[in-house]
Amino acid sequence: MTGLLLVVSLLAQAPPPPSPPSSIDAGLPPLTVAIDRSSPRATVQGLLDAVHDDEPMVAAHFLSLDFLPQAQQPIAGPSAAQRLAFLIERGLKLDPDTVSQSPTGSSGPGVVLGRLKLDGQHLPISVERVPSGAAAVWLFSPQTVRSVDALYAVYRPPFGEKMPAWLLRRPLGALALWQWAGLLCLLALAAGLGLVFERGLLALFARMARLTTLSWDDEVVVGARGPLRTLLGAGLVAAGLGVLALPLVAQHGLAIFVRSLAIFSVAWFALRALALSARMVEQGASGADVDDSRSRGIRTQMVLLRRVVQVAVWIIAAALFLMQFELVRSVGVSLLASAGVAGLVIGLAAQKSISTLLAGIQLSLTQPIRIGDYVVLEGESGNVEEITFTFVVVRIWDGRRLVVPITYFLEKPFQNWNKGDPKQLGAVTLEVDFQADLEVFRAALTEVLQGPGKALWDGATQGVVITDATARTLTLRALVGAKRFGLSWDLRCLIRERFVRVLREHPEWMVKVRTLGADKA
Repeated sequence: MTGLLLVVSLLAQAPPPPSPPSSIDAGLPPLTVAIDRSSPRATVQGLLDAVHDDEPMVAAHFLSLDFLPQAQQPIAGPSAAQRLAFLIERGLKLDPDTVSQSPTGSSGPGVVLGRLKLDGQHLPISVERVPSGAAAVWLFSPQTVRSVDALYAVYRPPFGEKMPAWLLRRPLGALALWQWAGLLCLLALAAGLGLVFERGLLALFARMARLTTLSWDDEVVVGARGPLRTLLGAGLVAAGLGVLALPLVAQHGLAIFVRSLAIFSVAWFALRALALSARMVEQGASGADVDDSRSRGIRTQMVLLRRVVQVAVWIIAAALFLMQFELVRSVGVSLLASAGVAGLVIGLAAQKSISTLLAGIQLSLTQPIRIGDYVVLEGESGNVEEITFTFVVVRIWDGRRLVVPITYFLEKPFQNWNKGDPKQLGAVTLEVDFQADLEVFRAALTEVLQGPGKALWDGATQGVVITDATARTLTLRALVGAKRFGLSWDLRCLIRERFVRVLREHPEWMVKVRTLGADKA
């Protein structure tokens, strides 16, 4: 009994017998590098990386090949791994980052990555957790490996089986050599066909535009050259990408590139059409039968409204471009979610800028000033040379530029000599002696208005009167009307010169100082 108990005690203390070796990778050559198969994501990413690195034998270690004889595994495994990687990227369009990275899987011993349609059935592409000694690894299931050849026959790239092996290699990025070559050919073909289609469509549109009496549509057709070609080229590239069987990452990047080209071409055409429309409106408003005041008003409106629309086009184009990126969209959602306090802070900070922008829009609509108007403000006078969203440039008579905030013209008083009637009154004053003959000065004024000043005079307003009389002098004032602003100064200078000549002809009319002595007692 004692001996039996000793034997039982020794057996209990002895280590357990080793587990039989797993049949995983039994038929494949041993690996010289370590691979990670600890989670579904690691297995999917490892398979794709090995295929992209042109290591199909390493990729075969991510497949469950136990259903094949060990002698066939080194032959069938690499081929099945390459085809399976293509099906994952092209058929499932699977992003490995979306796969579970839990060592135990998301639920159960297997994870279905997706399904591909074959003969009316949807076959699953799945990985399963397989025991391997004391641990476990994740491999693509035998059912998936068995269906790879049948699925590849449906989703395979064009001429894939007939291509030389070196064309299927991926020396640069995730694209094979034949895909790089096909992409370059597609871009060149899209550029050529885009040019041909553009010429054909522009010829058709030009013929249709000639049927109308307007000249605007002819200009727009000419302005479409370039943007239309870019838009057609982007559409052709998008249509041809399906033939190249690109992986998901490359498809996503090229799709963003194509959409960006489309957005750019539409914005380009919109800005061109806007410029052509504004130019034609300005040309129509500058005709001989259009009043100068109305012409300058239309020009001012076109300048400001064109800038408003330009800013709107660029903002919309930039927003559409940025919305293609998931990171920007998520940031936008976060900003909108926290827009309570942030919106208040930004609104207070940008209050001045927003008010300035609104002032520019209000100025273009109400038009207290227009380009070319003669204004007097801040002790200076000159012509309005430029109107922007934030400031107005006034060209002073001596060539200097006075830059004034645009809100000034909505908040402070100023003189606009072009507002209302374009005619302008001007006065010339002169001090003379009591002996001066007023009729001589009136005749001199008539001589000027009928002679050198006739082109400046409005033909109606003229007169010479005595406006003041002191103990020593008389003050004469000659009042005349100029045809429009800016001419009054030249007309007054001519009158003043003529009056000076009158005084030279009659020096006794110049101001004298008289002293009268009292009678002696």
